[in-house]
Amino acid sequence: MSTNEKMVIKNMFKGYKKVTTSMLKTLEGYGLIVDGQGKHYKVYRLDNIGGFVTLAKTPSDNRSGLNISRYIIQLIEA
Repeated sequence: MSTNEKMVIKNMFKGYKKVTTSMLKTLEGYGLIVDGQGKHYKVYRLDNIGGFVTLAKTPSDNRSGLNISRYIIQLIEA
């Protein structure tokens, strides 16, 4: 994964207030599956390598977007 792709993901989740359809389509473009039920999305790879990341539909604090972006980058690189 290139540095530019990492910056796209970080900027997409930086300070997010709710998950938009463009965010979901960007994640699906990286080969991730987004399954949403209830208050959270479950993001995982098609080949089930690396586990999954839980993504809140509406986050509780300002820092959560940066934390989620780091976990998603680790999931893609696994």
